[in-house]
Amino acid sequence: MEEIKQVIDKYLQEKDTDYAIMITGEWGCGKTYYVNNALKNYLGKKKCCVDNADEYFKPLYISLYGISDASDINMKILDELFPLLKFKPLFLIRHGFSSFLNSKGIDKKTQKEICGFKGIKCNNILIFDDIERVNNKKVDIKELLGVINQYVEHDHLKVVLICNDEKPDDVFREFKEKTIRYTIKFQRSLSASYDDIISERGKDEYYNNLIKQKELIINAFQCGKCKNLRTLKFVMDAFEEIYNKVQYNKYKAEIQKSLLVSFLLYAIEYKNGNDSEKLKELGKLRFYTGYLDKNNDKKQDYLQKLYEKYERIRHDYNYYPVVNNYITNGFIDDEEFDKQIKEIYDDFVRYEETPEGKLLKLFEDWKMIDDDQFAVYISELIQYIKDVKYSIRALTTLYHQLLVIEYYGIEGFKVDDKLEKIFRDSAYKREHQDGFNLYIENDIYQLSHSLFREQVNERYDAFINYIEEINRALRAAGEKDLIDGFMDALTKGDSDKITDYCNSANFQFLLENLNANDVFDLLITSNKNVVRALLGGFYNRFPDRVSGIAISSKEITFINNLRNLINDYLMNLKVKKVSSIWYHIFMNKLDSIIGQNNVVAS
Repeated sequence: MEEIKQVIDKYLQEKDTDYAIMITGEWGCGKTYYVNNALKNYLGKKKCCVDNADEYFKPLYISLYGISDASDINMKILDELFPLLKFKPLFLIRHGFSSFLNSKGIDKKTQKEICGFKGIKCNNILIFDDIERVNNKKVDIKELLGVINQYVEHDHLKVVLICNDEKPDDVFREFKEKTIRYTIKFQRSLSASYDDIISERGKDEYYNNLIKQKELIINAFQCGKCKNLRTLKFVMDAFEEIYNKVQYNKYKAEIQKSLLVSFLLYAIEYKNGNDSEKLKELGKLRFYTGYLDKNNDKKQDYLQKLYEKYERIRHDYNYYPVVNNYITNGFIDDEEFDKQIKEIYDDFVRYEETPEGKLLKLFEDWKMIDDDQFAVYISELIQYIKDVKYSIRALTTLYHQLLVIEYYGIEGFKVDDKLEKIFRDSAYKREHQDGFNLYIENDIYQLSHSLFREQVNERYDAFINYIEEINRALRAAGEKDLIDGFMDALTKGDSDKITDYCNSANFQFLLENLNANDVFDLLITSNKNVVRALLGGFYNRFPDRVSGIAISSKEITFINNLRNLINDYLMNLKVKKVSSIWYHIFMNKLDSIIGQNNVVAS
């Protein structure tokens, strides 16, 4: 960042300056990272002539995020000048003194004079960050900027502001015109930032993988038009857990790459603020043909944008719900993840090593099949479908491809009633063999309406609906077994089994579908180990001090009902025994969940 260094060098050489400089750029582009990891070190190596003695400049970084009063700036500067003040005992003394002044009715202005010692020397450089993130409902922005201007205009200190000034209000615009002389746009390549971030990691197997996959990761960010360094760092940090969970030796690198592409695209779109309904459209990306639906609904419009952005890498993308859930809530269901990994592994084995897999690959790009081989390949393909050799995903893809082949009239081929029955029988057997399929529930097998909409779509939709009906029946059976199994464990007082249910990804489903009265009736007759096991599930689902968790209206209803039942029970106890403390703890946890700032989903 030579431009920034050049401007700052000139700024530092001037004496008695009465202006500040600003480094601006988009939110998340890496300004703060650059300041804390490069610029501060650079400034600290510059000499400042003070009273005929050479001293080095000492940069002080002050984030304005979260301050509640303009006077807090002085406190934050003191924290940087005297780091010991950040230790808890001294912190309490310092803030205790502030509380003491408040209790004596001393106004803020007088408090500023009493606490006005700044201890700032002329070799200090004040770096103020996060101005645009100051809560103007809590802080008088004009007063805050006035404090900064005091350092600039009256104290003649070197001041650097870090912010995104794309949408300044009138107060900030006036401050900028008066106080800021130079505004430098922070522009750094994602590739260079990538190298900086990776250099901070230990050199292990995952480090080597990040080096190897740099081009893929940067390409995904460029396709997604994402320059946010926080998202890049999130991907590099969070994917490590998934990377390390792949235990297969054969096809290990291929599986990890498939997971990485899935992680990248979903993370970029999620961090860009797209909701869950939109994000489901990513499941159709791989097979999308790029023709807008005639209805031109909003979903299809978003899918078209995805297609245009990720056209270069969309064929490598797969929609993995277990990965997506980890991106949004940080939890990995090990059982589901292992199942997903095995499915990916089996796909690689099928595609690379089995005759039916090689044939499937041929029909994914059937236009390249030699004329004299077409009839032979079609015959072999139908036999493999009869023998239930293909997954549901492969069946839906093949069905669509064969409908298109029929549309073009290739060698008079038709998906007649006999072949239709072969496809449906194979799908029925495969679904009952595999069990409930999360992919189908997320509606990602449905290929986009394309050029062949009028001729192909109706028949394809009918096949998809048939598959979805089977899947819904399988889910209903599975859900009943899940609820019955949990209630059976609760009835028997099996705390180990309850812990297993509570630690699984199915716990949210249980909270949405259990009857609070039935659970309570069993809970009050249970021992403390059972109560602790169930309570542990709530702590896993809703960790303390974590807000913003998506919670459904059904969950809220269950939690409220259970909380009220426990409260009534405690209120009516004539003799409170030791064991009753667990119900107090339980109710307190439910109260905290209700009081947290969680996101209510439908």
